[in-house]
Amino acid sequence: INANNYAITVNMQNLTVAGNTGGQPADTKIIHGNGANTLNLNINNCIFYNEIGTYIYTGTGTVNINRGYTILNDNSIQGSGYMGNLDNTEPLLGAFGFWGGPTPTIKLTSTSPAVNTGTTMFEAPLTDQRGAYREGAVDMGAYELRTPLSGEYYICKTTSANYPTGNIFNTFDDAINA
Repeated sequence: INANNYAITVNMQNLTVAGNTGGQPADTKIIHGNGANTLNLNINNCIFYNEIGTYIYTGTGTVNINRGYTILNDNSIQGSGYMGNLDNTEPLLGAFGFWGGPTPTIKLTSTSPAVNTGTTMFEAPLTDQRGAYREGAVDMGAYELRTPLSGEYYICKTTSANYPTGNIFNTFDDAINA
């Protein structure tokens, strides 16, 4: 985003930005501005990890950064903010790949500090990058980790008088014998 001589507001919500490289320290910028510009940057429920030579903002002018519920593996983004920030924290991300949905994403591991530690205070999107619904306590980042049901469940469609159509059974034998 080029913010030269403009006053702009940028809202970053539930993003995962990881592994970008810029080569030289000033090569990669998300926002650049020079001149009489004012940037209001709101960063919420985001993960920034392993950014080499990448800067959120470079240039001159006035920068107002507000961030909350954000994981950084360093402390490179300063500014006022809300509670819930985890600086100098390893986000424990999974592999980049197709985990459902139209585009690849970086999934969270089950032990990630991002799991269930986001907030809906900033109107988190109803779905993650893949289109999976965010349920209960939201996760930070673009990916919502969905916890599978515990145990094994079998679905059986039957017309048996004992079990109406479409029941869920706890054992395979119950489903077969319905």
